[in-house]
Amino acid sequence: MKNICIGMVAGESSGDLLTSHIIGEIQKKLPENSIYEGIGGSHMQNCGFKSLYSMETLSKFGYIDVIKCLPKLLYIYFAIKNRWFRKRPNLFIGIDSPDFNLRLEFQLKKLGIPTLHFVSPSIWAWRYERIHKIRRAVSHIFVLFPFEERIYINEGISVSYVGHPLANIIPIKPNQNSSRKLLNVNKNSKVLAILPGSRSSEIKLLAPKFLQAAQLLQQWNPNLLFLVPMINKIRRIEFEKILKKYPVPGLRCIDQEDVPRFKLNHEVYPFHGLL
Repeated sequence: MKNICIGMVAGESSGDLLTSHIIGEIQKKLPENSIYEGIGGSHMQNCGFKSLYSMETLSKFGYIDVIKCLPKLLYIYFAIKNRWFRKRPNLFIGIDSPDFNLRLEFQLKKLGIPTLHFVSPSIWAWRYERIHKIRRAVSHIFVLFPFEERIYINEGISVSYVGHPLANIIPIKPNQNSSRKLLNVNKNSKVLAILPGSRSSEIKLLAPKFLQAAQLLQQWNPNLLFLVPMINKIRRIEFEKILKKYPVPGLRCIDQEDVPRFKLNHEVYPFHGLL
């Protein structure tokens, strides 16, 4: 089998993590020298993926952030589209980020490049009319939830329900004691997780409100332990800057460096089942 090129675009940390598992599975089927390129984060790059542009540019939250970065987003869009117009990949996989990926998929599909989209936009919750754009842009869509499959079948769109990749990794019945031990949390502590998000803009917008709520809860119960899992060191630094303005005694930020054994393919997934 000759080497092939697969183009991929993941626009945020969750997509980067999911796609790293996809790349791992694809690599079992294709020649070692096959090319994986596009836009992705550290998890994808650790699998041999070549990221042509920073994923951070695509990780925006809300219309205001997108408008602020619109010139750079447009530059990246046209640059990567033109690259793949000249050197056509054998396959394109867009991971979530529908506003960026569906536009790109539409253009690549017109060239005869198969386009797969992984993770359905939440058309069942709002803006159902996007289904028409999806029909024009994708050759096939992979959905996470079983009810989504019927929606696409009814609309005549090729679809497969694949489930969520992490469902095979996170235990159904997590070991709470192991998780607490791994994170150095007393087994009798009352723990509350604060989850401000994985995007920089999400943290800037949500962290102050979350921390103010934590301050109020701590007045009610001074013994509460607050844990804040961060996707990486950069996000942790951003959060801790805000934490200085809204201090919460007993709050701990945690990233992967704090938990040496924190790997999604490990038998213990520490943040799951902690409570």
